[in-house]
Amino acid sequence: MSVSNVLSCLHNQQNQLIESLYQSAVEPEYWNHFMQNLITALDARSARLLFMNQTADKVHTSLKVNIDDSFHQQYVDYYVNACPWRPELASKPAGRMYSTFLDFSCSQKKYRGTEFYNDWARLQGIEHGICGTVIQDGQATVQFLVQRTTGPGHFTYGETGFVNQNLLPHMRAAITLARQLQLKLQCSEAIEQARNHSPMPFVLLDQRLRVIYFSEASQDLLLKYGVRIQADRLVCDQPEAHDLLQHVMRKTLNGMKAQWQEVGGQTVVRNERGTLELMCLPLHPIVGEYSFWKQGMAVVFLNEQQSWMSLNRLWVQEKFNLTHTEFNLVEALINGVSLQAFADGQGSSIHTVRSQCKSVLRKTDCSRQAALMRVMLPYLSM
Repeated sequence: MSVSNVLSCLHNQQNQLIESLYQSAVEPEYWNHFMQNLITALDARSARLLFMNQTADKVHTSLKVNIDDSFHQQYVDYYVNACPWRPELASKPAGRMYSTFLDFSCSQKKYRGTEFYNDWARLQGIEHGICGTVIQDGQATVQFLVQRTTGPGHFTYGETGFVNQNLLPHMRAAITLARQLQLKLQCSEAIEQARNHSPMPFVLLDQRLRVIYFSEASQDLLLKYGVRIQADRLVCDQPEAHDLLQHVMRKTLNGMKAQWQEVGGQTVVRNERGTLELMCLPLHPIVGEYSFWKQGMAVVFLNEQQSWMSLNRLWVQEKFNLTHTEFNLVEALINGVSLQAFADGQGSSIHTVRSQCKSVLRKTDCSRQAALMRVMLPYLSM
């Protein structure tokens, strides 16, 4: 197809392409429609939309059209950083596409001598392309790539210019809208998770530990113990308690970044009115096939320790196959009783209680005592 025919086809398909983009914000599978129609209009071979980390050297997730699964996986695992254009692309301004033939210093002859070409691109007939960073911010990088075989020739300035002027602004808008909708959905799902996890009042935090939701009962409880929501952050009036709370939340955040490990912690705030326990736990993101922004969240449950926290004995013993003594130990541990204090109260040796604690952790599938609170939250008798 000649350049004039490509441009004519692009103009004819422009409205349909733009409509597919905005439809994709609500129904992400429409990205495939957009990319398929675009490669047809551009007389191209394939296209890929990459959702990457901030430095654009790791692919978190992606969408592709006309790329074999095994070749695409090879690209994600290794060849993404072997691509000869990638170092130069990092220095080019975001928000536009670039012709690999016209806008990069790597010549076609040099390109054909690279590992990327000989071991990956050549096997698929990929000779030319356009590529660019659609969006790059503090959270992610989104890049778009379209490839051609030898026949149609390289992408011209006219073809690249059409994409930059008529399609790329709508791509940015659609991606931004999709991200907002997906994160809002994840927030709603996290609130539901927290409510199902425990009947306690709670505060929901995002990955930057900003308060994004708090239940009605939590606000009065926080104010009662001198904990405020200031500039979307939890702030405690007592300096020592504030430092401990920040430590617990940062610990939870670090666990969220490390493959969503089940970590968290708890601290207390005391004043003349009593004691408020704050238990911070990570919430795994609930994502589907087309979820490109997996934002885990942290929940801070609030427990006013005016009385002993009791568990539903029947449910807990049946669920985890605990003995009578093991149940009593679990209940003591979630109320902050030490193993030694429990042993003294039971008239047992510390060695016996430690053995019982190991049995409890094994039966509840907890790696340490601190995880017991997370597991037992749904069984509290409030």
